[in-house]
Amino acid sequence: MKTDREKVYVYASAWGRGGRIVSVFSATPEEVHGYVGKAAYFGEALGKHSEVTLVIAARDFTIVNETWQGEPFCIGPSVASAICDGESEDDGEDKQ
Repeated sequence: MKTDREKVYVYASAWGRGGRIVSVFSATPEEVHGYVGKAAYFGEALGKHSEVTLVIAARDFTIVNETWQGEPFCIGPSVASAICDGESEDDGEDKQ
């Protein structure tokens, strides 16, 4: 659904030894604010057995377009889909 309230954001979080999650997506400021402080599970984002879980921080978001008029989109790992609701995504089994 198209909305004139959406902006284009870059989410980028980096940690030691070259680990980095980067995503470009459209969202409302309210949606992005709702992600902050929540745990997000990105799975094996850096390869087998890498299991990336992060706490989303406001400093990791950058607005790159203030007036997005296009369709909603996401390039890269979805922050919204990665948000944990307190339950682990990992059930201990090796999935292929």
